[in-house]
Formats: sequence, C-alpha cells, structure tokens
Amino acid sequence: IFLMSSVSVLAQAASEPNRLIETDSFIYYILDFKQKTAELHRIKDNALSRNGTLIIPGVIDGYKIITLTEYNFDEFTVRDGVKKIVISDGIQFYDSNPESLNDGSMGEFQNLKEIVIPDNFAIGYRMFPSCPKLEKVTFKGRLRSIDAYAFFGCKALKELKIPDGTTFIGENAFAYCESLKKVTFPSTLKSIDRGAFCGCKSLEGKLKLPKNLKKVGIGAFAFCAKLTGFKIADGNKYLSQKGGVLFDKKKTKI
Repeated sequence: IFLMSSVSVLAQAASEPNRLIETDSFIYYILDFKQKTAELHRIKDNALSRNGTLIIPGVIDGYKIITLTEYNFDEFTVRDGVKKIVISDGIQFYDSNPESLNDGSMGEFQNLKEIVIPDNFAIGYRMFPSCPKLEKVTFKGRLRSIDAYAFFGCKALKELKIPDGTTFIGENAFAYCESLKKVTFPSTLKSIDRGAFCGCKSLEGKLKLPKNLKKVGIGAFAFCAKLTGFKIADGNKYLSQKGGVLFDKKKTKI
C-alpha cells in the first residue's frame, strides 16, 4: 500500500507543470496558469541597465507579475550601481514579513536617487529604507498604503505628495527623513501610525491634516523641531488641536 501511494504521489508531481521559471534576468513563480499571474522571486545583476536604471517588469513571458517579494535582491550584487528603480504598471504590492530574518529587502541602495511607483500599489514593510540619496518618488496614480519603515532614514527626500487612495501610513514609515520640508496628505488618509514622521527635523510650518484622518499615533511627529502646529481640514469629525497639540474632537484625549 505504501509503495502504491508513493508511486501515486510521484506520478502527480511529475504531471504538475513547472511553476518556477528562470530567464536571463529574472526568476519568477507562476501563481495561476489560467489567469497567467506570477510572483517575482529573484532579480539578477544583468537586469540593471548601463545608465543605472532598473525596470521591474509587469509582464514576463506573457505572465503578469502582480507581487514582489523580500527575496528579490538576495542574489543581486550590484546595488551600488542602481540610480533609478521603475516598478511597472500592474504590479500590486511588495510582500514582506516583519518577522523574517531575511536582509535582501529592496532598501539600502546607496546611490538610488529616484523611484517610480505604479497605480494601485501597496508599499510594503521596509521597502526602501536607508537610501541616503533618494530625492524623488513619483506616484503614477492612486496608492493603497505605506507600510512600516517603508522610507525610514531616506535623508535626501525634501518634499512628499502622498497620492489619493492612500488610507494608512505605517509605523516609522518616514522617520528620520531629515531633509523633508513639506508633506501633502490626500483626503483619503485615515491613519498615521506611531513615529511615522519622527525625527523629520526639517518639516516646517503648520501641517495640514485631511478631513478623513481618524488616528495619529504616539510620537508621529516627535522631534520635528520646526513644526509649529497643525491645520485640521474643515469637516474633520475626529481631531482637534490646542496650542499645537493634537486632541480627539472632545479634547479629552491627547
């Protein structure tokens, strides 16, 4: 019986089409053969162009890449040559695990200056932290969310206009972006988590908070010495301020 079961399992495995595909520049995993969707697993060194632009494709071999993983750059050895990253249309999110010990994240590119983010994308945990020369982030459309530590310590960012559709900015997402002077929030934003802009010492003036914002976490704007207060949009039912301090609407909770 055991022998027959083993043969059956082997036969089934042999009939299963190969899902992990390797090309000259990428390794991807097929998620659904009928829908022709896939997950990008590895990016190889030769995917980087001579001018330092890395284009992450939305389609490979006819399969739509919908997910990036934290292992994309495990075998990528030319990080210092990357000056621009373009995430192609159709890719939906970056899948990362906060409890993972993997250090092959998309962050820590020492010479990265520009990132292009597609429409309807969710920026994952620790996606672009510690990129000291990152100056420009272009959003091609709506954004769903920005997870924790996404741009932590990107010291060259000076101005940020977060696009419509964004509902959540995670813990320490932009903490210690020390050159950041101006942030514009979309009306769709509902939550800013703890420490999100902590240590943004160049953030100045009164910061405008949108109508639908419900929650501002502890220390979200701590150590922002040039920030003089907040201007809460008309019609906001959740927040109020007094003397530059944020309260709930009834001023019973800081």
